[in-house]
Amino acid sequence: MIPAEVIIPLKPVVYVDVLFLVNFLVNFSLLYLTGKILRLKIKYLRVFGAAGAGALYAVLMFLPELSFIYSTAAKIFSCFGIVAAAYNIRRPLLYFKTLGVFIALTLCFGGGLFALFCFTGIGAALGAVVKNGVLYLKLPWQVLFLAAVLLILCVFAALRSGVNGRRNNFATIHIYYMGKKGEVTALLDTGNTLSDPLSNCPVIVCEYKTLKNILPYEINTLFENGDENNFAKIEKAFMSVGTKLQIRLIPFSSIGRENGLLIGFKPDSVSVFVNEKEMFSGEVTVGICNNALSDDKSFQALINPGVLS
Repeated sequence: MIPAEVIIPLKPVVYVDVLFLVNFLVNFSLLYLTGKILRLKIKYLRVFGAAGAGALYAVLMFLPELSFIYSTAAKIFSCFGIVAAAYNIRRPLLYFKTLGVFIALTLCFGGGLFALFCFTGIGAALGAVVKNGVLYLKLPWQVLFLAAVLLILCVFAALRSGVNGRRNNFATIHIYYMGKKGEVTALLDTGNTLSDPLSNCPVIVCEYKTLKNILPYEINTLFENGDENNFAKIEKAFMSVGTKLQIRLIPFSSIGRENGLLIGFKPDSVSVFVNEKEMFSGEVTVGICNNALSDDKSFQALINPGVLS
């Protein structure tokens, strides 16, 4: 009698360090691409932390004792958390846009990887294991070490170029008006094409709070009371101020708001400094907005490129 052959299914061996590093690299790449696509301000420590949290979540999904985190709701919640950790976005619309791009990139990456594994032998060669949507690749430690080193070098290079680019994109503006001086940090905004219809001068948009010390009382009252869009009160304030202070209305259009108007003024003079070097000194018009222009308060004004051209 020939004994029956007994086939014992072998379970793949998963190494926690490899699992963590593979998912960390994937998470970091997807978060970085999300930031680049939406032109978000990338803080690498935050992105590193978010990628690490996502990688830890991937490790936990391989533990049978934590089956509750396999659910679709838990996975969606993890996406919310990772995006929130990577990018400190306060505007709900921008946050959900960022979340959508991140999820879309994740689906594209997962779909492309699945197709690659199905139609080629790469998956088997790399010892690929996919469980609950988590990818594991059995890679030699030399490959993982090289990938980690390359990632670190890329981050340092990006940080260095980012610092240099940031310096060139920011400027310090000195605004002289009514014998007073205001100073603001501004971002060179290629999307700011505003011009003064009266003088055809380029417009620099500034936050009200940075200018309140140099503005006349009547204009301050408008912004303090939130009446900068109340035409009746604007007209009354303009009549009270008179024409000597060169107050005017500047038409603009933006996403979600067409045919808007900014209260502006023609300062006595404006000087723009980039890397402590004076790049402009002359006539411009300053538009005043009553909301923050930067989520992280890194700048308080937007420079029209025409100022520096």
